[in-house]
Amino acid sequence: MFQLESAIRDWCDAIRDSGCEDEASIEELRDHLCCEIEQLQERGLSEEKAFRSAVAKLGPVEDLAAELHKLMGYITDHPWASNEETSMASKITHGEITLFTRQVSTMMKAGVPVVQSLIIVADGTDNPTMKDLILQVRDDVSGGQSLTDALRGHPDQFDDLYCDLVNKGEQSGYLEVMLDRIAIYKEKTEGLKAKITRALNFMITVPAVISGILLLTLAPRFGIGLLLAIAAFYLACRQVLRQSQKVRDRQQRLALRLPILGDLFGKSCIARYSRTLSITFAAGVPLVDALESVSGAAGNVVYCDAIEQIKKDVSDGMRLTATMKQTAVFPNMVINMVAVGEESGALDAMFDKAATYYEEVVDNSLAGLNALVNPIIMSCMGAAIIAMYLTS
Repeated sequence: MFQLESAIRDWCDAIRDSGCEDEASIEELRDHLCCEIEQLQERGLSEEKAFRSAVAKLGPVEDLAAELHKLMGYITDHPWASNEETSMASKITHGEITLFTRQVSTMMKAGVPVVQSLIIVADGTDNPTMKDLILQVRDDVSGGQSLTDALRGHPDQFDDLYCDLVNKGEQSGYLEVMLDRIAIYKEKTEGLKAKITRALNFMITVPAVISGILLLTLAPRFGIGLLLAIAAFYLACRQVLRQSQKVRDRQQRLALRLPILGDLFGKSCIARYSRTLSITFAAGVPLVDALESVSGAAGNVVYCDAIEQIKKDVSDGMRLTATMKQTAVFPNMVINMVAVGEESGALDAMFDKAATYYEEVVDNSLAGLNALVNPIIMSCMGAAIIAMYLTS
């Protein structure tokens, strides 16, 4: 029989066995694990499922133990180390969940029952881990569970917002329509995030490679030492960010203050906030519950804190427009659109318009940023080639 305290002790012992001797760090990780377990149990998961899901959420041992040695990891001789949810957490991407949602929606719109839809989608999935997940959901639904309950058993892949929207679709009898809305929502939010990530990776990686080539060409000994120092600094920063929530929060706050990029990050958070509220209002989710879902989707601690305050104020009876204005993080245009939505009873439509507008603003900002950075990068590449020619 599963014993939660015993499993947590085994997990802590596994961390010690991996080379960590700092008891304070182990205790901090234990507290973090317990918090994750409590949150999952509040969603209705059993102790065993909550423990396995919490361990899976913390990350695989191959990445954490090898790179950091002091963080959460899995030891292969423990019974929970080969947990299927662990591999799922590391092998199933957001894009695959979005595609799964789109495919099930399309099948159900064509009149195919949900169980048969899951079988068809599983058969067409190349990723074996994703296929196993879909078949587990199929088995749960075939065994009498609702699709919502089956999905809640996999919180790392299907968050509260996803499950709440599916539940609304099942209750209303329009599950295929709701799945289509979820797919559109995930396509737009993940697409926006991917665009920003690609642009930042390009602007950081290319100059870094050019600088490295120049250093190694013009001053090989100094260049090697400097590159090793930069690599060590980068790994140390990753370790600190993974270990400390306070440091991650500070990093997110600082990100919003960066010139040019800070404005871009802020607008992307507003777009996600608006897009999430749009779909939750359209699904008939109450405002306070909708704000609960939005808090986790904001993407930045500044906006998460603001949304938490909004949720508290709305629960106390304050109008959404008034409390949004008090947070001082939302532009007047968004507040005015929400005010119109509140007066007209069309909040979902107003939030949809706000999300679409800010998604376009972010796209245009990224295009302008690329147009500004590309000539600089090309000039640097030319300088690197000339320097290599002159020193050869």
